[in-house]
Amino acid sequence: MGRAPGRPGRTIIVIVECNGREPLAYLTDYLNACAAAGGKAPAGKALEQFFVWLPAPEDTGSSPDPAGTDPSDRHAHDGPAP
Repeated sequence: MGRAPGRPGRTIIVIVECNGREPLAYLTDYLNACAAAGGKAPAGKALEQFFVWLPAPEDTGSSPDPAGTDPSDRHAHDGPAP
């Protein structure tokens, strides 16, 4: 089965792993945050903590992206086109 047009081949699990987080712990934390928000997705700062693909606020952006998650290079790890 091929990918849907316009969708990169990465899953949230791969993105979380590429950014140094353990996927099960990440998903557990997210679901706990949803429960704390009354069964809905968290909002604002409570949601932003789950955007692991964004640079940390203390990151000056002066160093290269060691995880290879540069958005301009997002298809480099997808493998050959179907």
